[in-house]
Amino acid sequence: MLLRRACTFKPADRKKWMDDLHPEKLKINRICWPGTHDSATDRIGIPLVTRPFAQCQSLSVYHQLVLGTRVLGIRVQKDRRVCHGILVTYSIDVVIKDIKKFLSETHSEIIILEVRTEYGHDVPPGFDKYLMDHLG
Repeated sequence: MLLRRACTFKPADRKKWMDDLHPEKLKINRICWPGTHDSATDRIGIPLVTRPFAQCQSLSVYHQLVLGTRVLGIRVQKDRRVCHGILVTYSIDVVIKDIKKFLSETHSEIIILEVRTEYGHDVPPGFDKYLMDHLG
């Protein structure tokens, strides 16, 4: 049986774990990117009624980033509200605010943001421009 040693990289500060990667020596495809599925579902649905069926995360996007998450998966519907299936929660503006807050507190971190609609739904009108205007 071949056993592989687990990753020995254990950052002292998860909020700034990318500080220690030395990007001049490391290729981006050699990084194991920690991420969350349906990242902005911490307040989705009605507690104890529909929330158990759609909530994939119990922490805000900001708190996930502070704990080390660097890949966020966000689903939006046509009115720019975050969704999971038929359930909706806050506006994408809340996610952007959390990302900007986190990035203002760090200098070396990279966030990969995957934003998509539910299967078969239309992209919100002008959404690409909206994201560029707010995130650059």
